[in-house]
Amino acid sequence: MSRIRWYVGLLSVVILTFSAAPVGADDSDYIIRVSYDGPVTLDTIEVLLYDVDRACNTLIESPTEPPSRDMAWTRVEISPGAEGDIPDRGLDLPADVELHYAVARATASDGAGGATDYYVTFGCTDEIPAVDPTQAAVIEIDMHNLWPEVEGTYQIDQELSLLDPKPRHVRATAKTIREFFTDPGLGVMRLIAIAGGGESYWESRPWSRFFTCEGYDTWRGIEYCTEVIPTDAGLRRAKRLKRHMDANLAEYWSVPEANLRRALRSAKDAVLAPTGIGLAGNLVITQDPDGSGDLGSRNSVVYNQVSWQWEAGERTIDMRNESFIRGDNIAASVVFHPVEVERYSLAVGQHDVNLSYGELLVWALESVGLPEALSLPNDGGDAISDLLEITSFEDFFATLVDCDALPNVMIESCWALREDAFAALSNWSTSPVPEIESWANWGTPSEDPCRMSFAPGVSSFRIQAMGGPSPDDQCVWDGRLVFMPGPRIVPYGALWWGERL
Repeated sequence: MSRIRWYVGLLSVVILTFSAAPVGADDSDYIIRVSYDGPVTLDTIEVLLYDVDRACNTLIESPTEPPSRDMAWTRVEISPGAEGDIPDRGLDLPADVELHYAVARATASDGAGGATDYYVTFGCTDEIPAVDPTQAAVIEIDMHNLWPEVEGTYQIDQELSLLDPKPRHVRATAKTIREFFTDPGLGVMRLIAIAGGGESYWESRPWSRFFTCEGYDTWRGIEYCTEVIPTDAGLRRAKRLKRHMDANLAEYWSVPEANLRRALRSAKDAVLAPTGIGLAGNLVITQDPDGSGDLGSRNSVVYNQVSWQWEAGERTIDMRNESFIRGDNIAASVVFHPVEVERYSLAVGQHDVNLSYGELLVWALESVGLPEALSLPNDGGDAISDLLEITSFEDFFATLVDCDALPNVMIESCWALREDAFAALSNWSTSPVPEIESWANWGTPSEDPCRMSFAPGVSSFRIQAMGGPSPDDQCVWDGRLVFMPGPRIVPYGALWWGERL
């Protein structure tokens, strides 16, 4: 932004820059007294005095534009002292001039001997006393901070490290997902059992013939199963189901020796050993800052994409609406950065985000593991038609599981899975310990709020970006992951940045 052109009077301009203590009545007609109690280190204060009759509430409070169309009668420049104190200034007035209002505004120090090229404060008074021949009259102007427009929606990208270290009691989720890769027949049979018998499927018929609980524990007065294992009958049923899916896979791929277990195991590391995870979504700021910079507590964030990176590739997962990662009722404010004192920054309060450990693995299994394992033949042949790609569990069941060919006890539940396998899979990922919960709690650290910036080459006083894509420019989340029961708390940090939509 460029500094405003100075407007000067047509008659005479008096610029008073001496730094004496408050002058007395014998020396000047007026004493100009400016006050500011904000956090910003000011560089230069400009006082504009007008001989036009106008009210302060009609003026423009802008960091770059003139306060009004009026031409200032004179301009006074004041340099704050080393401790931030603002010295008084004296002003003499010709007998034919009557002042009606005065504006004070200031640039900020950049901490390196320079200053901002826009004003960060504004103050006005339209109550200017008449000249008193016996003593100097005082023009008092109190300045307040100028805040940019922030209200709007910002698309944000975030990089996180989430899965390690994992508290011991949530490893059951990863163990259950791993089981699907190493024994898909057993994994699919669990899904069918859950669809037919609910989360406690091992307690109801006919699933109690195929699964049993190995150990119980109690949390908050609720007894839950610590590990559900297959019975001998269950293992035999799982092997038959595996052969059924292998036959369908061989037909799907036109590869006689197709083996579902080997295909899924080839993609296991892509799901269970990510090298990086990204989140993308929208941060919504619901109002512009008030006089103190406060943005209220009704702000929100919704993440609707997960970027999953592993050693051999990367995939972007578009989440289903009911599974968006959300944070609501977020308190935020605009502040000046404590290090780069001239930078407007966003301070975001600590807030909960429904980041589920189990669901992350489910998303990765559906959108990374299945496509990596099943969308191309193992022999490296031609790609399967896009119409036949398996990219969800609904696709998996529709392609590899013929429900009507299964035993009678499985048919009804199998057809239910073809309609909504994702919901069953979400339950399955945590069913050995149903009371597992996880969420995140994070915000910007007080010593490093998110630096904000305006659009380049545009004079509009509106925030365009929060941080930037370069690692040196990105903002910081500081918080923790909370796992229940327990709670078990894992420190958490992430980098993020956003761009106005």
